[in-house]
Amino acid sequence: MMENYNDLLTETAPAEQSDYDKASWKNRKKAEREEAFARVADAALQISGSPTLLQNYLNVQAQFGRYSINNCLLIATSKPEGTAFKDFDGWKKEGISIAKGETGIVLLILGKTYIAKDDTEKQSFDTKRVFDISQTTALHKAAPIVKYDPRVLLKALLRQAPCKVEAKDDMNPKINAAYQPNTKSIVVRPGMDAPDIFRLVAHEIVHAMHDGEDYKWGDWSFRASCAAYILCKRFHVSVDAFDFSNVKTVCHDKNAAEMQAELNVIRDAANKISGGMEQKLGTKNRERHAERRNETR
Repeated sequence: MMENYNDLLTETAPAEQSDYDKASWKNRKKAEREEAFARVADAALQISGSPTLLQNYLNVQAQFGRYSINNCLLIATSKPEGTAFKDFDGWKKEGISIAKGETGIVLLILGKTYIAKDDTEKQSFDTKRVFDISQTTALHKAAPIVKYDPRVLLKALLRQAPCKVEAKDDMNPKINAAYQPNTKSIVVRPGMDAPDIFRLVAHEIVHAMHDGEDYKWGDWSFRASCAAYILCKRFHVSVDAFDFSNVKTVCHDKNAAEMQAELNVIRDAANKISGGMEQKLGTKNRERHAERRNETR
């Protein structure tokens, strides 16, 4: 006699398991957010003792001028060679898929503001997993490099100086450019080539821009070097002459929060100068790889 299986067909089907469990999703996002902030703090501490890691960070900040230092630190320690980041949906809108096996990196994005228990306004953060263009099926991986006429580029830089910039013959043999607080002027040795003038003047403009009641040359020397490096990288000027071996001395006693604050000052100084330059060069709001303000910060 044939066995009857009808009883199996009349059993109640098990309830479908929802892929979206709100509680577990919130916990997962919280853990992801905490891990991202922990990685940021760790990266800041590592940079304070490593010229190579500092240079990696500055390269990323030069590439992504509008990104926060937090996200630049995350990129610098995960995908420093990255050139264009979008999330899955962002690439999909362009008809581009994520390459098989790529997991991307987690960045921080601004969430909503809220009122804390002490009645102060706080900023919340969320996370977003993004993928560099090299992790996609995009055919053209490298962005075109914009080349500027050296004279035009130098003119745009000099326009950002808050003081007079002039050539001076009788300078100390060991000094090629200097901001002079007593005369509120920047003096430059004549006869140098364009990359050297750009690098040195950018450095001194940072000093001049921050000359106030609390200005101390020693406090701004390292910051000015870093900001000048960012500007050189951003405008494709040689960075071969830079040396950041002094980071171990300058920043050795800084904790993570202090180092992040230092990097933020550097970012703001570089962005203020490059923003003015972009207006003069006609490139304002055309950072090739920066995402919209409300996306990755």
